[in-house]
Amino acid sequence: MKVGIARSQPPMPGPIRPYRFPDFLRTRLDNGLEVVVATMKAVPLARHELILPAGNQYESADAAGLAALTGAMLKEGTAERSGLDIATAAESLGGSLATGVDRDVGYAASGVLSRHYEASVELIASSVLGARFPGRDLERVRRQHLTDLVRQRDSPRLRARQELMRLLYPGTPYAHPVIGIEEVLQSISRDQVVDFARRHVVPNGSFLIAVGDIEPGAFLDVANRAFGHWQSREAPVRPTIDPVSSDGPRYVVIDRPGAPQTQLIVGHVGVPRNTPAYPARTVLNTILGGRFTSRLNVELRHRLGLTYSVNSRFVAQQGPGPFEVRAAIDNEGVRRAVEAVHRQLHLLRDEGVEAKEVQESRQYLAGVFPYATQTMADIARRLEILSVHGLEDDYWDTYVDRLLAVETEDVQRAARAYLRPDELIAVAVGPAAVLEPQLSVLGEVEVIAS
Repeated sequence: MKVGIARSQPPMPGPIRPYRFPDFLRTRLDNGLEVVVATMKAVPLARHELILPAGNQYESADAAGLAALTGAMLKEGTAERSGLDIATAAESLGGSLATGVDRDVGYAASGVLSRHYEASVELIASSVLGARFPGRDLERVRRQHLTDLVRQRDSPRLRARQELMRLLYPGTPYAHPVIGIEEVLQSISRDQVVDFARRHVVPNGSFLIAVGDIEPGAFLDVANRAFGHWQSREAPVRPTIDPVSSDGPRYVVIDRPGAPQTQLIVGHVGVPRNTPAYPARTVLNTILGGRFTSRLNVELRHRLGLTYSVNSRFVAQQGPGPFEVRAAIDNEGVRRAVEAVHRQLHLLRDEGVEAKEVQESRQYLAGVFPYATQTMADIARRLEILSVHGLEDDYWDTYVDRLLAVETEDVQRAARAYLRPDELIAVAVGPAAVLEPQLSVLGEVEVIAS
């Protein structure tokens, strides 16, 4: 006898499975370098990351792109090895060596078979600490970054976000792309790169993170041999990012004549990652635009038919990263999309959330969390978050419990504290002839040539 399948209701979720973050050791070398080691024996691999206080946030306004240029040059040659030699050495270990920066930090990362981890750590140390920044390679990397800037300008999604950041964070390093600004990047000298590295490639304020089939005690011996001679120097003071609050909604169109759809981003200044109530803020964002059944997706996709998908996020940074809503929108529906975003933020902030929404969102977050912590790269990233943002060692062990403890009142408080619909800036990349008349109904519109 066949048993029918009930299709009128979605299946009920199963029970939340217990989760335990891998045990790890955290200690500090005599020179100030913090070492964090987690053992994962499932596969014979190892990942190592050297995290430096050398992110984009440390740049001055007249040196946009200096951090990224310096970070890229950390693997381009020492007194003993050329950049090609370093790449060949990493490949011979069955891995690679990547260096760079983001908004917060600089990094050098490598993944190899665990039997080669000692050589991998030594390669990171010799390449980064011995970097000589050869002039010919500097010019090659500069050209690569200039080419990347052209590519970014050709991407409606990246172009929209760059303009939003420029408007939200004027006069701060956040106002320009991490990779820099063309006219500034062309003028950065080798002396500036060397000086930035001297001030920011220091053991104090840096972290060496290792995850894999390795023993913590043996790894500490390796770390001491590779980095113990690194001379202790005072860590750079992290600058304060002090954005100017918007005095009301603002609308900007970047003209792309003939574009078949509009890339829309709407946002305002957010808060640093370590601001209290992170679990409640995460549940709040999930309700708003953090999953397929979120309010924004139901409104813009299902009810209005304006987009395939829409999402929101609080960008997690040491400084006050932005709150963003992003979607590709039908050209004729951009005004309705912007109005819908305003409306949903006001509803969440002013009228609150339903207990069912909170329950479903926290169950969803608790259920998917283990899937985001499966690989060595996932664990290394979580350990980096602990170190960079100064979180407690048991943070990830208790994270699911803290998500499940979020109540409706917690989400309501977070909505009032962290959503500011009256300060939203909307940037639309698409045909101005279609977009400007729509958005001018909402307020003054600035049109920028693409």
